[in-house]
Amino acid sequence: YRELKMPRMEYIKRATGLGTGACQGKLCMVTANLMLARLTQRKPGEFGLFRQRFPLNPMPMGTLGDAE
Repeated sequence: YRELKMPRMEYIKRATGLGTGACQGKLCMVTANLMLARLTQRKPGEFGLFRQRFPLNPMPMGTLGDAE
């Protein structure tokens, strides 16, 4: 984090891929926020949140096209 000098969660997501896994940020964003707060001696709310983009929940690939 210190080397990247990225104070916002959205920038951290873009640089690291945080929140792009199976949980889509529902679990890891809170954990990352708390870890950064502890490392930097700041409040967790200062880092913000990253945007949730479509799809908000993972879906099977067949959902978007013809599954047959």
